[in-house]
Amino acid sequence: MFISVGPGDALTGLTTIHLSKSEIHITGVDISSSMLEYARVKAQGLPVDFIEANARTFDSEKRFSMIYLTGNAFQVFLSDEDQRALVETVCKHLEPNGMFVFETRNPLGTDLSNQEESIWGKFIDKDGIKVKISGTQSYDSSNQIMHWVTFRDWGSKIATYRIASLY
Repeated sequence: MFISVGPGDALTGLTTIHLSKSEIHITGVDISSSMLEYARVKAQGLPVDFIEANARTFDSEKRFSMIYLTGNAFQVFLSDEDQRALVETVCKHLEPNGMFVFETRNPLGTDLSNQEESIWGKFIDKDGIKVKISGTQSYDSSNQIMHWVTFRDWGSKIATYRIASLY
């Protein structure tokens, strides 16, 4: 049994749903109820459980053969204290000889720049509505934190999302 933790995966369910289609039972954990709601719709009939929880404090009796953080999620734990809490939670939930897998970005120097709002792309949502995505980024070099603001524009409404990552 695997567990997937992180922002982004629950939103799209990309890795969780792909693995569950191979009859692998997955538990997805995310702090965002709206992301989980959408992931549940996309994963209907698949062997996936979604849990709303904070990865630093998640507590379950279940143990997992693999825990992985998706979408560079490790870097959103900005302080040593947050990273320690995350790793302690992971260790508590791994089976003996289990694996903890995560990815990080190591950007080129040009990626650590301040950028005004620009168009990033578009997608069709679950209701068939075209959503335009744009955003900004600003880098705090003294704390080594990149801040992104993402805008999702449905035409009739705009949602704003903020994320920060440690570099």
